[in-house]
Amino acid sequence: MEGEFSIEAGDVLCLIMGFLTSQGLHESARILRKESGIGFTNGVIQKGLVASSIRRGEWGSAVEEKGKKKRRSKSKSLSSSSTRLTKARSLEQKLAEIAANPNKFSNTETRQMILFPQRSKQQRREDLALNVEDQREIPLNRLPTLIQQAMKWQSYTGQLPWIKEVYENVADVDVDNKKKRRKRKSNDYDGVDEIPQDTMSKVKFGKNAVCESAIFFSRGLITGSSDSLIEIWDAGCSYEDLNTKDYPYQKENVMGHTDASVLCMAISNDNEILVSGDSVGKVKIWKLSTGSCLRQYQAHDTSVTALSLSRDASRVLTGCKSGLCREFGIVTQNLLQVYEGHTSYIHACHYALDWKLNGDNNAQTSATEGWVVTSSADGTVRVWNKGKMFSMVVDPTQVMAECPAIHSLLVVPGEESRMLMIPRAFTAFLVNLEGTVLQVYNAESSESVFLAASLTVSVVYLASSTGDCLVFSLQTGKLLQTIHNFALDSTSKTNEHRTAEISALIHHPYKPSILAAYSNDKTQKKGVLTVWK
Repeated sequence: MEGEFSIEAGDVLCLIMGFLTSQGLHESARILRKESGIGFTNGVIQKGLVASSIRRGEWGSAVEEKGKKKRRSKSKSLSSSSTRLTKARSLEQKLAEIAANPNKFSNTETRQMILFPQRSKQQRREDLALNVEDQREIPLNRLPTLIQQAMKWQSYTGQLPWIKEVYENVADVDVDNKKKRRKRKSNDYDGVDEIPQDTMSKVKFGKNAVCESAIFFSRGLITGSSDSLIEIWDAGCSYEDLNTKDYPYQKENVMGHTDASVLCMAISNDNEILVSGDSVGKVKIWKLSTGSCLRQYQAHDTSVTALSLSRDASRVLTGCKSGLCREFGIVTQNLLQVYEGHTSYIHACHYALDWKLNGDNNAQTSATEGWVVTSSADGTVRVWNKGKMFSMVVDPTQVMAECPAIHSLLVVPGEESRMLMIPRAFTAFLVNLEGTVLQVYNAESSESVFLAASLTVSVVYLASSTGDCLVFSLQTGKLLQTIHNFALDSTSKTNEHRTAEISALIHHPYKPSILAAYSNDKTQKKGVLTVWK
């Protein structure tokens, strides 16, 4: 059929191994390479080896190197190599015979001198080897390489669509827990993600240290703590131990700030660059693969309370305790924009590149104009354009009598024009950038307030001051489930014999059933982060 093309199975395996290696799954890549017999060098004709074999007269090695790409199966390899070897030897014998008896093969003296000059066998081999070395070397597995590069670039710029995956819980649990979970799952609603039911593990921090910030990524969990450390926890052991296999530098505790709490973090789409902000206003840029600090600069005079990276990781937004938001270039460290207008803490700042204003359907125009959204403890959410005076304000007083602090502003995955706005009140709002309320989520009691929030593509999680976690449907606003004693199970005991308040909820970007919670209450006897599943 016109337009169709085929790709060899070996190329597909090379593509899979490249993906496994880029994701840090080295053991899986090694096993696949061993079982398939195909490596990243398979299919690449190394002209240096061919030329060396020709100079030594080892025609079997030269033909074997040239035919490497097509020898995927052992049976086919033996017959093909034997045939080529026979032809090569026959050809060399023929050339030697022609050179020794030119008159036998030519009746013209001139033709004899042109076709069969007086050269030794080694000279002829040398000429042939030089011709091979002059050829341009193009790897035969170029297609998988190009596909890998294209996928990495799309992931780096955030162009890949939001991926929703379902992971079955295969952890060993006792019979009672199995029955309990099965009973709870019977109340699941269609079209929503699986809701976490039980604690999976607890991440424990150092003496007198608590978790101040955390973020899931494809290779585990990154935490920033009050003892200045940034640590990466291994997903393979349920986040209970540090990931020293992929990041061996963690044995030396090289990532962190100096005598300052790590209050916020942001990670690039390709999981290569990490940005962290601390309690003295300093911002650091890290390369995760090596643990090296690429850049550091004084972004504010007060605590950096919020961070956000642009899709291409070329710019970073920083919000601070005084209510000021600034935009810096990652490489140049230059101050690009200043967003000034909030009168209190900035709790969140985001880029909103896909927003269409006034019916504008040109995505490129929206992206280049650079919309920025910030939320603050002054009770407002502001939308900015090119650092100028804010274009509009999302004001909770339009639907509420009071104007409480807004502690969370979450962008709906894959839809930057819709955001979840959570004030310190008993109602949370789903709004668009024009300030229109699309959905509301109400607590069971008007005396309770929401303390922290997280969301997936279909579910909203809200931690309440009552110690419970309320689970709502994102689209309908209906209460799906209440996880009782959530704060008690997620935090440690305090010196005052009370339950610490939840400071933040975070979700795994690709595993909706994994949720984490922590409290930065320094009266806790032991700082912990609890992972739920």
